[in-house]
Amino acid sequence: MRILIVDDEEKFARILAMSLKKEGHAAFDTSSPYEAIELANKSAYDLVLSDIRMPQMDGLELIEQLKERLPDADFIMMTAFGTLDSAITAMRLGVSDYLLKPFKTEQLLAVVNRIEERRRLKRENQLLRAELTQKLGLVELIGQSNLFQKVVALARKVAPSEATILIRGASGTGKELMARLIHSESNRSSFPMVTINCGAIPETLLESELFGYEKGAFTGAVTRKRGKVELASGGTLFLDEIGELAPSLQVKLLRFLQEKTYFRVGGVKALTADVRILAATNRDLEKQMATGSFREDLYYRLNVVSLLMPSLRDRRDDIPALAKHFLDKYGGGRLHLTPEAIAALSAYEWPGNVRELENVMERASVVCESSEIKGSDLPFSLQSVGSSEGAGGALHYTIDIPEKGFSLAKLEQNVIEQALELEKGVKTRTARRLGITRRQLDSKLKKYGLD
Repeated sequence: MRILIVDDEEKFARILAMSLKKEGHAAFDTSSPYEAIELANKSAYDLVLSDIRMPQMDGLELIEQLKERLPDADFIMMTAFGTLDSAITAMRLGVSDYLLKPFKTEQLLAVVNRIEERRRLKRENQLLRAELTQKLGLVELIGQSNLFQKVVALARKVAPSEATILIRGASGTGKELMARLIHSESNRSSFPMVTINCGAIPETLLESELFGYEKGAFTGAVTRKRGKVELASGGTLFLDEIGELAPSLQVKLLRFLQEKTYFRVGGVKALTADVRILAATNRDLEKQMATGSFREDLYYRLNVVSLLMPSLRDRRDDIPALAKHFLDKYGGGRLHLTPEAIAALSAYEWPGNVRELENVMERASVVCESSEIKGSDLPFSLQSVGSSEGAGGALHYTIDIPEKGFSLAKLEQNVIEQALELEKGVKTRTARRLGITRRQLDSKLKKYGLD
């Protein structure tokens, strides 16, 4: 960090600067408050250490002037005459810490390190918010359907609170993105959001991932490990796929939610962590409670506020704009959708939701041969649900299956014949429309006597 030290005891200021330089900081010292103001006019500083009682200018007055010039800086006040009034005034000015002289170098370094860590986390979260803004463009700007906007409005309303939130919805609906939106608009946004997928980690390892472990807790535990709970302290802990959590861990999570205390694996000391819990699931937790696989008391602890992410098929009005967003992302803004393609996208059921739509648009941006995304550039599963009007239309089927069954081979032959007709006999385009290779198409044409 760039650190400015201001103290009328010139020798003392220089010693502090030397100590901080040894720790890798760029430290600058001055005995004059007026020179400090000049230095702040010329360069930016991350941290200012200032004495309070100085003959030329009171330290609190200096802080007020420096804050105008260094709005992003942190401040530490130093004094040999500590009073409650001066401490309160300093804190009101936004001073980060208060050191009473004489203090040891170790005390100063501990305070500086703490501020440096907090600034690092703040920068990381600023970058996260910038990335989130880009990713959530589809959430904030594109998701304009009434159903989706109601969910976003509720999320923003409860974000500043400390309420535990359960985000529900099918896979691919954007549950984690919604969790990040809540965190970014909460009072904890300057601290980290830590995510753990309860379904992706084996039960035997999940407890140590969540709560950490002590040295020697088990074979291979050669050092102490901090868990996700500890890493999220001050911020948000996002428990994804909470419905996959084993019953034994449900008990320990419940205790943490109730008492804010936990134990590392192999530990005997109760630890505390100040975190806000967000959870998400695509499972029916009510059914799991009925079968006894999910604790009722844990459910009610998690479900203080419930957000239901709508499936993409329930917000079809958003599909064209979402598709354009992803095309711009993967195609650099050079691609656009034909009405035929939009119709096919809008008619599809989207079992994989927004995630599937993104994958489809990425594929289309790769396979298309012009700036237009046509129906033939989409996977065959989408082509088959679009409109069949016109030579360039997508295929549409309604199949009545007789009780005695039917011939899949005959169905395949009919599909190929229709695709050939739509593509005016051009085999390369026909193969692409069907989602198969040209060699596979040639083989099937030969099989059905269509070559």
